[in-house]
Amino acid sequence: MLTMYSITYDLHNRKIIHPYELDIFIPEHNLAIEVGSAYWHGEKNGKLENYHSEKWKRCRALGITLLQFFDDDIFTFWHLTESKILRCLKLSSVPVIGARKITIGKPSRQEEQRFLTEWHTKGWAAVRSDSVGGYYNGKLIAIMTIKKSSNANRISIDRWATNINYSFPGLFSRLLSSWIKKENFKGTIETWCDNRLGTGKVYQSAGFFEKECSSPGYWYFKNSGLENRIRYQRHKLKSLFDLSDYENRRELTEYDIMLSQGYDRLWDAGHTKWTKEII
Repeated sequence: MLTMYSITYDLHNRKIIHPYELDIFIPEHNLAIEVGSAYWHGEKNGKLENYHSEKWKRCRALGITLLQFFDDDIFTFWHLTESKILRCLKLSSVPVIGARKITIGKPSRQEEQRFLTEWHTKGWAAVRSDSVGGYYNGKLIAIMTIKKSSNANRISIDRWATNINYSFPGLFSRLLSSWIKKENFKGTIETWCDNRLGTGKVYQSAGFFEKECSSPGYWYFKNSGLENRIRYQRHKLKSLFDLSDYENRRELTEYDIMLSQGYDRLWDAGHTKWTKEII
C-alpha cells in the first residue's frame, strides 16, 4: 500500500527506539507501524506485559505515532486499518461532509448493532445506557454510545464510530453536545483511547483533557482471533474446560491453566483516559 502511494519508509528500524524494532517507519510523517500475528507477539514468544506499551511510550516521547496491528486488524478489519493509515498519511480522499449537514437521531438497537459490528473493532456493546446517531441523507453514518454510572454526575463514552467512506469534521462534538443538551447533563465525561490504535486527537479537539494511562491489558488467543480476557477469568475456567482435577490446580494461575488448554495471551499498549467537565 505504501509503495502504491510512493511513500518513503524504513523497514525493521532498530536505531530509533533501540533495542526495540519498528517494523515500518515513515520519517516524513513521524509515523511507525507494527504489523504482526498474535502468535509472534504473544507471551510465549517473549512479548511480556510491558513490551507493546514500552514501544508506544518510547515512540511518543520522540513525537512518533506508533500504530500496532495484529491478525484481527488485518484480516477482519482491514477496511478500518487501511483508512486509519491513510488518514495519518493525509492521503484519505473520501468526501468531506460538514457536521451541520448531519441529522441527529436515536438509532434502533438493530441499527446500532449492525453499524458497530462493521465500523468498530470492538463491535457493539450489549451493555450501555444510551446512544445517539448521525444521519446523512437518511443513512446512519455515525454512532456514539454512552454508559451512565451510579454517580449521576459521571458518564463514559463507550463507543464512537463513523462510516469511514466519509469525513465528518466536528461531528463528535456535535453529537456529544446534542446528548448533553437533551439530558441537561452536568458533570464529568470520560472516555478511553486504545493506545495501539489511536492518539485521542478527536477527544482533544472536542475539549477533553488527557488524564492518565492505564497499565497494559491482555487478550487470549489460540489459533486465530483475540478473545476478551473477561470470558477466561480463573473462576470461570472450570465450567469452560474439562478440568477434572480442578481442585488439585489451586496453585495454578489463570494463565497456567490457559496455557494447558493451548492458549497464549497478548498484551496491549494500555489505554489513555480523557475527561471533560460540563458545568
